[in-house]
Amino acid sequence: MENLLSITGFLSQFGSILVAVLVLLITITIHEFGHYIVGKLLKFKINEFAIGMGPAIFKKTLKNGQIFSIRILPLGGFCSFAGEDEEVPKTQEEAVEKAVDNYDPNAFNNKKPWQRILVLIAGASVNFIFAVILIVSNFAIFGHTAYSVYETMPTAGYSYSLQQGDTITAVDGNYVYLSVDLIKSLSGKKQGDIVDVSIVRNGEKITVPVELRCDVNPSGLTDYGDVFESLGVASVPFIRTSETSLLPNEQYLLRFNDGATYQECSRIYKKENLVEYFADKKAGDVIGVWVSTDDETAENGRMLMEIVLNESFDSIDKSDYKAIFEYFGIEQMGYSYQLENTTVKLSF
Repeated sequence: MENLLSITGFLSQFGSILVAVLVLLITITIHEFGHYIVGKLLKFKINEFAIGMGPAIFKKTLKNGQIFSIRILPLGGFCSFAGEDEEVPKTQEEAVEKAVDNYDPNAFNNKKPWQRILVLIAGASVNFIFAVILIVSNFAIFGHTAYSVYETMPTAGYSYSLQQGDTITAVDGNYVYLSVDLIKSLSGKKQGDIVDVSIVRNGEKITVPVELRCDVNPSGLTDYGDVFESLGVASVPFIRTSETSLLPNEQYLLRFNDGATYQECSRIYKKENLVEYFADKKAGDVIGVWVSTDDETAENGRMLMEIVLNESFDSIDKSDYKAIFEYFGIEQMGYSYQLENTTVKLSF
């Protein structure tokens, strides 16, 4: 098994290296092609255009004397202009005087300064153009990653809400590519504010009003809890517990076992649901809690925990979630928001 893992790790690293080399080769080839195409347009004499470096494994001489080659090392490439790295006669008279080859007006150093400048900057310019074409094509063909709402919170008391399956593309006209875009668009908004959310619903692009369910005061660009909660996206609590806890460690709290079927059982969205559920419970009651190592989206791995509330339960403040946490041995609670990654295609 260790040998297999070592081989798998090596192949993974080797594959990454190959991809990096391929990207480097494409980038440099595109760069040199920029020099080449502008040089051809301005009638520079080109000796050779090469893909790769080192000894040539393929060479072809064109009718105009230019050489096209593919070389063994895929770590670069070049476009060789006549007279680029040497002193060449500036005029026919100078060529005769120096007793060298005939004057070539198309040699690199004999071209006008503005023409040489254009050839030099063409490489980087074509890299930029290629990058823009690549990004536009990717967004148009494959789309960009977006958030699709897998589950929403109950809508009672709220006039405007998102629906399950809505894919969020913009908030108040600000396009959403990443969670940071949602944070920037909603930061500082208050509970009850109405925002316009552009979505894709059943394949149709529409804009709907959404009433925010909480204040949005993120502490940083990675604190997206308020954002998703304000939009009504359902959450599933994830807990870490003490060694003496009544609940298993690192589990999702899914539902209380208070219904005829699992789907009819009360969902646990937030810590406030614990306060609501235990408000009328007393010592001696047997409670059931569905837990899982995965969140609500997974059907496999669910486990029903049954706990008998002991005498000390009656002495705690059931209106304080911290007291309930302490009773059950819950040390930390985080939230998994019920979202799915999908793609949205963009126009040009």
